[in-house]
Amino acid sequence: MTSRLFALIPCAGTGSRSGSAMPKQYRTVAGRDLLHYTLAAFDACNEFSQTLVVISPDDNHFDARRFAGLRFAVRRCGGASRQASVYNGLGALAEFGATDDDWVLVHDAARPGITPALIRTLVDTLKDDPVGGIMALPVADTLKRVAPEDDATSEAGGAR
Repeated sequence: MTSRLFALIPCAGTGSRSGSAMPKQYRTVAGRDLLHYTLAAFDACNEFSQTLVVISPDDNHFDARRFAGLRFAVRRCGGASRQASVYNGLGALAEFGATDDDWVLVHDAARPGITPALIRTLVDTLKDDPVGGIMALPVADTLKRVAPEDDATSEAGGAR
């Protein structure tokens, strides 16, 4: 592979499907924001020229101090949809020298199950592919909250 690698992390979601005031990517799991796990996985892969996090222009939850020590850049160019955020982020990567000959791995900020090993497997598998590919793993798109006072649960997300 002679092209360079860039990572694009769409992070402009509002959490509307989860019914929470806090967007899912900033929810805390095991003491860290979900976004932290995603950024740490890409940070461990030195193959990337740049990791770019795309947040909404009016995002008031993002705090770079929570991700101290991790290598990434942020642009407030998120759009009204994930597709618009990715499109805007692809344009913003030009600031970092990305060209049409480079490869961009897009991974959602609120999907913390990504690991350096999975990233490297995808890159190694596709290094000579002229088109690229998609890595997909089964996910449960549901957050459940159990109320301690009863046995009720509430669900949020796209799972049916």
